[in-house]
Amino acid sequence: ARTRNMAPTIASNRLLSLEQVRHLIPYSASQIYRLEQQDRFPRRLRIGPNRVAWLENEVNNWLQQRIDDRGAA
Repeated sequence: ARTRNMAPTIASNRLLSLEQVRHLIPYSASQIYRLEQQDRFPRRLRIGPNRVAWLENEVNNWLQQRIDDRGAA
């Protein structure tokens, strides 16, 4: 049976480490965490006791929004 309101599949949600996020978004770790606390950056996902990751599609969408906003200015 199919579930209504299915979330995106795992395959479309690759996990990015902080290092990978920082490669895409040239911010310090502190700035990323600060923006996240202000709900201005995608929230990290706790994947283990000492490990967090970000969903690649959320980070890419965040970046695309910045690019789109630049064109609207």
